[in-house]
Amino acid sequence: MTSSERMARPFSILSLDGGGSKGAFTLGVLKELESHLGGALHKHFDLIYGTSTGAIIAAYLALGFSVTDVFRNYLEIIPDVMSKCTKRGRSAALRAAAEREFGSYTFHDVRCRLAIVATRCDLHRPLIFKSHADLAHSDAKTFVPGFGVSLADCLLASAAASPFFERQHLKLSLLDRDEFTEAIDGGFVANNPSMYALIDAECALGLPRESIRLCSIGTGAFPQKKRIAQRLAKQVWLLSDAIALLEETLESNSNSSDFIRGVLFPAVRTVRINPTIASATFSTDLLESDPEILKKMHEYGVKSFDENRHEIESTMEGV
Repeated sequence: MTSSERMARPFSILSLDGGGSKGAFTLGVLKELESHLGGALHKHFDLIYGTSTGAIIAAYLALGFSVTDVFRNYLEIIPDVMSKCTKRGRSAALRAAAEREFGSYTFHDVRCRLAIVATRCDLHRPLIFKSHADLAHSDAKTFVPGFGVSLADCLLASAAASPFFERQHLKLSLLDRDEFTEAIDGGFVANNPSMYALIDAECALGLPRESIRLCSIGTGAFPQKKRIAQRLAKQVWLLSDAIALLEETLESNSNSSDFIRGVLFPAVRTVRINPTIASATFSTDLLESDPEILKKMHEYGVKSFDENRHEIESTMEGV
């Protein structure tokens, strides 16, 4: 696609929710979307926003990976990470995977605009790592991609789902100084990052709402898996209850963001895919480690695309 052709079409945004292992569902939707649009997704989306597992997928896509390749990597990474019994173990495994998969890349390597959402612990507010200066709401001359943090570390911060993963310690390059902070999962501020993406499109890029197209993909709501109690740090930890609480928090956050988006940005043509799948023949959660369950979630993503095909085609027309 030539630059003139790209300028003539609508400005397209792909927004990907957090949800841990349930990113397998997201990848099922994206597999069909990639096939429908024809070619790598970075060629069809001007901006890709992601939180947590959605941030990892977003980074892969912005670097030019195919959805098939991303899901193949997920089937190796997720079982290894999520099978660990402690947050230290899961964090170490995720770091090893992030450094292996993204250690040789920087924000300069992405092929479209990319934004990754984390939560800054000391200020209790969003920390958004961005690839391009035109996404900054400040002087572009002072912009540093990702605040100078490596792409791998940005993703680790975005996916640090407390209390199941360790906080990430970061050094941020800001204007005339460096700041040290800790970060946790972006889902605590924006599990569904579409509002931030729309604000960037309108306020930073100066785009009229009528020219924006938004494809927002969640991780689906599946029947909750029941887990046995585990003994951690000499206390009985009801793991299933803790996961259920985190999932309810993240899902409520996602739904609230989508409600606000609909009220504030009604002129933006949008498709949102995040079904409640009560009829699933399995139960699961964001710490799922069984490859067969991951494949089943992926299949539900494919099915969800088909169920929303008409709305997707209408929204993505001209992209």
